[in-house]
Amino acid sequence: MAHLNGCVLKEGKAKWGWANDKGEVFSAGLVRKELQSARLTQYNGQEYKWNPWAPAKANYFVWRAQDGLIPTRTTLVRQGVQMQDTRCPACSAAMECSDHLLVSCGLANHVWTHICLWLRIPMYTSLESVAEVVNYITAAGTSERHKRLMNLVATTTLWRIWSARNDRVFNNKPIQMEAVFDEVKEITILWLSMRSKEDCRAWDLWNSPAASV
Repeated sequence: MAHLNGCVLKEGKAKWGWANDKGEVFSAGLVRKELQSARLTQYNGQEYKWNPWAPAKANYFVWRAQDGLIPTRTTLVRQGVQMQDTRCPACSAAMECSDHLLVSCGLANHVWTHICLWLRIPMYTSLESVAEVVNYITAAGTSERHKRLMNLVATTTLWRIWSARNDRVFNNKPIQMEAVFDEVKEITILWLSMRSKEDCRAWDLWNSPAASV
């Protein structure tokens, strides 16, 4: 109520107002446009730009993963959670952190190899972090539209690896990386058809995005 102190009611027709720098009349569409343009999130002092072709939950996940804040076993231990085993549930060869699980784990690396072959770009050899892989895949785009598509593929891949990990941990389902790769393509097409104006009927786009975008 403190914000209402000092307000003066005037006679006449009520109307909405907002602090728009351009002096435009308030509309829900303009608010949505400004929110989209402002979706730059800081991580480790760098800006993470959200991809409007991906759902908010996927964008948020990638942002948190790049900052090492998703609930992996080592993250939970740092937060005071007692864990009997902090090894990666996918390979059991290393401690489970964001960068290991999503990038350097042998099973994740297998998925990224298939993704790079699908996108017809060289497989990376020295990248070890989520941020590096996302930037590498995105930079392979040949235009802004193509970069957004490549970024969507990277986002979907990270999201699906994490989902497979959770199925392993909570449902005791084995991780089948070939199935993960197939689902990446399916989910990418689904998100693109629902959240963009791209023509998903052009199947060549998904056999080789680089050749079609």
